[in-house]
Amino acid sequence: MADLQRQDVRLDDALAILDEADALLQTAPVGERRAALLARTLIRRGDTRRLRADFASAEGDLLSALQLTRDPLDQVSAVNTLGVLLKDTGRLTEAEAQYTAALTALEAECGTSHPLSRRILHNLAGLAHARGRYTEGETFIRQALAPSHGPEHEHAADILSDRGVLGALLVGQGRLDEAETLFTELRAHWTTLRGPRHYEVAFCEHHLAVVREKRGDAPGALALYEDALRKKRDILGSEHPEVSELVRYVNRLLAVKTGPPNRRSSSP
Repeated sequence: MADLQRQDVRLDDALAILDEADALLQTAPVGERRAALLARTLIRRGDTRRLRADFASAEGDLLSALQLTRDPLDQVSAVNTLGVLLKDTGRLTEAEAQYTAALTALEAECGTSHPLSRRILHNLAGLAHARGRYTEGETFIRQALAPSHGPEHEHAADILSDRGVLGALLVGQGRLDEAETLFTELRAHWTTLRGPRHYEVAFCEHHLAVVREKRGDAPGALALYEDALRKKRDILGSEHPEVSELVRYVNRLLAVKTGPPNRRSSSP
């Protein structure tokens, strides 16, 4: 249930369910089964708290999960999720170490075709984007997308998410026509899949705004930034870093639009 609520970005509802699961597990008999279920609950809650920008609590959950995990795939999931948190809090070198460790452990356990591998490659691409290494990031995300062929994959949520990262990397490389076409398609697919107020629709609008701004279309960029801001504020709250970032973009373009305030010259 919490996973379904997270897909709809109903983060408070997901956290309430995960808190309930945690409370139930605290009363369960101690043993390997309880430890495994509690670790999986903490991984999910840590990642959901991360999305709410409650970074300290998220890190506590993920570190606790790492102490509990015995299953190799749970261990990989916890390490990978911790890497995302480290990236979001600006600890990029530490994030890379976690992603690399997760990918190495996964390949040793399951080879290179496990679905978790694509998720880690997605995260490595996002990390490269954060560092401004757009060509390197494109290599990672195309590796993630490589196994996904055919109509049964084309509109799956995880594939759409990967293609969104690809679009951001294309923007970084200045390949604006490719990026605009991709984000226009993605916005339509996400709207059909999750509705017009979903986070991923706002993600697409944000990057379409960047494309418009880079082309010198300030009014078009401002309209898209404002649409993205309204959606993200409703989903993430006014204090979330992504919302604050969009507020800065909107205010900057509004300042350009209105120009400096008029000042009366003083009499000589």
